[in-house]
Amino acid sequence: MATVLIVDDDPAIRQLLCDLAEEFGHVVLSASNGVAALKLARAARPQLILSDVMMPGLDGYGLVHALRTDPALAQTPVFLMSAAFANSRTIRETEATGFIAKPFDLVQIEQLLRSLHV
Repeated sequence: MATVLIVDDDPAIRQLLCDLAEEFGHVVLSASNGVAALKLARAARPQLILSDVMMPGLDGYGLVHALRTDPALAQTPVFLMSAAFANSRTIRETEATGFIAKPFDLVQIEQLLRSLHV
């Protein structure tokens, strides 16, 4: 069982991902924006973060940057989710662990959640 942080400003997507992570037995935290997510990440130190890119306030790119500059969270896997195309250069520049295109394939999310060994 791992702690997973789901970050998305769309309540329906956030709930869907939270429900899915809970089905795999993970402890789930959620936030509707990057500022709230950063506070939760610092307090709970999740083993995985799934974050939308486009959010009010601190967006997904800003969240990844803040996490990578925090020594306690710098190695936390962060997968960014967006309907906009992301190429490998975009992922490298943001230092995200990976990218999940929206609309996402639930099988891809399930594989990611299944891979957590904590």
